Amino acid sequence: MEEHAHASTRKSEMEEHAHASTRESEMEEHAHASTRESEMEEHAHSSTRESEMEEHAHASTRENLQVETQQRVKERDSVTLTCKTTCRLTEETTFIWSRNTQILTEHTVNEFHLQSVSRHDSGLYRCAIRGYEHLPSSPYNLNVRYPPEKTSVSISSSGVIVEGDSVTLTCSSESNPPVHIYSWFKDNKTLPVGYGQTFSITNFSSSLSGGFYCVAQNKHGSQRSDAVSLTVKGNTPAVIVLTVAVVLAVIMTSVILMVAIVMFIRREKVPTLEEENNQEKMVAPEAAYMTLDPTSRCADYDTLHDTTIKSAGDQTSISEALDPTYYNVDN
Repeated sequence: MEEHAHASTRKSEMEEHAHASTRESEMEEHAHASTRESEMEEHAHSSTRESEMEEHAHASTRENLQVETQQRVKERDSVTLTCKTTCRLTEETTFIWSRNTQILTEHTVNEFHLQSVSRHDSGLYRCAIRGYEHLPSSPYNLNVRYPPEKTSVSISSSGVIVEGDSVTLTCSSESNPPVHIYSWFKDNKTLPVGYGQTFSITNFSSSLSGGFYCVAQNKHGSQRSDAVSLTVKGNTPAVIVLTVAVVLAVIMTSVILMVAIVMFIRREKVPTLEEENNQEKMVAPEAAYMTLDPTSRCADYDTLHDTTIKSAGDQTSISEALDPTYYNVDN
């Protein structure tokens, strides 16, 4: 039993020794981990300090080079960019000019000239010194200002406009600074019918049909768009039919009125002709004979009359000569 007790004691001692060794290993590993973390943190701080120092060096270099020009630049202006530095430069210094990422020119003069600038000349300009291209100046934003251009009107409705529809017109334009006044006009109207980039018409009717255009304006000028025509397409056939019907009605009424007038006139003239014919037929025979006025007779009738009378006289003389009565008397 004593041996058994000693064996149990030795086993307990061995287990305690094992636990102690494990704890020591864990403590050593923890210490190594802490050391590695400290080293990593130290390295990180060192890298950060180096980056800050490099950034400070670049910033100091950029501060030595600056691009300057006039404050406001309008389209068609002449612009001179100047690369200024506080460093002492040699006579053979070459300045490199770039816009955005494109190199424009290299020159020994620290000025860059732009004649009659346009919107396409806008951008970030930098200058640098040859040999130090990686240390350019801070960018200068050349902002070219110009009046509205490419002004146009678009219609929200892509199909046929029917009476009662809602129509929205939108005015678009390019300018710098942006357009601050949009005005809407209708053809043959001198006063605006609305303001704003969009112009809406609710419950569209045929009375509103016509051309609409916008005028875009900023502090440097203005521009008018082309007019867009708005027409109620759905009612066009009805208007045409109504117009044709009215014209036909007027024509038919005129024809009927003219026919009635002609018939009335003819009805008035026919009885008059019949009455004249009846009057001619009822003329007395005396009137017919009276027309044979001696003064109106022709010479042939006069000759015949005289001859007849003469012949009659001769016959009377012959009769008297043959009549014994007359003969006896003469005797």
